Amino acid sequence: MAELYLTKPEYIKITDKKYGKGASKFIGEALKFYSENNSSNKHTH
Repeated sequence: MAELYLTKPEYIKITDKKYGKGASKFIGEALKFYSENNSSNKHTH
């Protein structure tokens, strides 16, 4: 899902229009970071 916000022009355009310039990149990077650091098969106990 993060890739949609980072690579798809239609997602970028709509998201940036709704939330401000650069919002799509921020959301995409945040989702990417979250998915890389919070996978369900990681145990932190």
